[in-house]
Amino acid sequence: MKNCAVLVSLAVLISALHCASENINATTDYVTTDEPTSTVTPTSTPTPEEFCAQHNSSCNDCVKSSAKCYYCYKNERCSYYPYSHLAPRYDECGTLGDMAWGTCLINFEVLIISLGVIGGVIFLAIIICCCCCCKKRRKKRMEKDEVKWSRQREERKMRAEERKKERQSKTDEIRRKYGLLKDDNPYKRFDA
Repeated sequence: MKNCAVLVSLAVLISALHCASENINATTDYVTTDEPTSTVTPTSTPTPEEFCAQHNSSCNDCVKSSAKCYYCYKNERCSYYPYSHLAPRYDECGTLGDMAWGTCLINFEVLIISLGVIGGVIFLAIIICCCCCCKKRRKKRMEKDEVKWSRQREERKMRAEERKKERQSKTDEIRRKYGLLKDDNPYKRFDA
């Protein structure tokens, strides 16, 4: 599981750096001659492997020269980072702890692990924020629905009271018509 997480975070890191390095335009040195026509002839640019090999003096010189170079502590040389595979092979530099890329303060293994952890924390923070926002939205919707339902309950209750009063008034009219109301009854029971 740890190796899988390391490889995933390494792949993300490599793709991000590859995209960043593609944005850096490769410069071509032009040499001008002293002839009056002033023609410009391009000089040959070194391959990335040759360019990285020129910066073998120190780790800082190597990693600051280009994003395509890494420094190997095992054999103390600057090499071209192989984008064709995720990490250099063991026979090229040894373990991931033996190489520095991007910075000399921490080795490549620690860099990969720390970037993976930071990425995971950011991913979890985004998920937690989304869940909290959804929960708040759901709570507001439930409160709004509760207010709506209570208003509807009150309206139904008022209509039921009105219907009850109407029925009571109709019943009282019928009782008055036939003299069945206790208060308005002109007839009294005659007891013999």
